[in-house]
Amino acid sequence: MNETAPNSLSHERHAAHHAAHGHQSHSSAADPAKEAAPLLRDPVCGMTVSTESPHVLDFRRRFIGTLPLTLIVTVLAMAGHRLKWFDMATQSWVELALSLPIVLWAGWLFFERTVQSVLRRSPNMWTLIGLGSSAAFAYGVVATVAAACFRPRLWRWVVSQSILRPLQ
Repeated sequence: MNETAPNSLSHERHAAHHAAHGHQSHSSAADPAKEAAPLLRDPVCGMTVSTESPHVLDFRRRFIGTLPLTLIVTVLAMAGHRLKWFDMATQSWVELALSLPIVLWAGWLFFERTVQSVLRRSPNMWTLIGLGSSAAFAYGVVATVAAACFRPRLWRWVVSQSILRPLQ
């Protein structure tokens, strides 16, 4: 019975995982004198990830690149009605236009990982972030494009027809 073959294969897959994601190898991590103190850990396998890894640098670049738009959308959403720069219908379209690059460019990494986690049947934090972001953005798109659906009069009619009528 040869038990080293499965372990060897598993170790090779593990090493390939680290190589593909730019993680440090076990041999360099074993000697603390060779490496600085770890700053981040991979949530999947627990391996240390350098803050200068391509993934971290890409996240940082996307975060900084969309930060100005995010601040503008936040100010409009929280205080736009008081600032009265636009009427509310126009403001909704401005917010949608400004949030589109934020969601599609900065959020794309989350959506990719969400799809991967669903395909692997291994839901994780990426799944939660991707589903939450896409649901919130989809709601915003529908609320902007079909704003009439969110008018109180229409909702009172929907409630009266769907909830109150069967009770009579």
